[in-house]
Amino acid sequence: PEAAGRAYAFKKLRCFDSVSYCEPKHCYPLHQAIMLGASLAVVDALYECYPSAIKAKLNSGTTALHLSFRYSSSTKVKCYLAEKWPFAVRGQSTSWCTALHCACWYKEPLKVILTLLEKWPEASTKQYTGKSTPLEIAKSQNVSEDVLNLLSRVSQLCKTEELDRDTAMHTIQFFLRLKWWKGVVLTLDRHPTVS
Repeated sequence: PEAAGRAYAFKKLRCFDSVSYCEPKHCYPLHQAIMLGASLAVVDALYECYPSAIKAKLNSGTTALHLSFRYSSSTKVKCYLAEKWPFAVRGQSTSWCTALHCACWYKEPLKVILTLLEKWPEASTKQYTGKSTPLEIAKSQNVSEDVLNLLSRVSQLCKTEELDRDTAMHTIQFFLRLKWWKGVVLTLDRHPTVS
């Protein structure tokens, strides 16, 4: 278990990524496992041995969650990482963007997008280096209609002070169809006059 708490040299790591400026290309076993496509069981075991590794940022600002998108981890691993350290959803890497931007860029399934939005719905309105929002990235990547619709509706909820009743009701119906109860609560919470 104590080995999970040490950073090791790892050839697969890009030269600018490391947990230490003194030791280039070093990262924790949790990061290595994610880059190698490890199962949820392996990621969980490494997390349980050294939970702080999930919070460690590489020099580029990349977290374990960001790596899970770049290295095509399973949906279960991505959702697990977001659940274990929700702050990573809000974090921005210096080399990339928020987790939601990454998820849209890598065409993640609806389940991943929902998990990220549950942690930080305002991410839907953020622009990556002053340019693209997650919705704009999703459109450029040809993601599913449900993901586009979801991003559009959540972004609207976060930006609009007052939704008209029809729009709010259509939004609630859409969230009910997805069985996204937190989205229903978000709508009623942000726009209480609808209920």
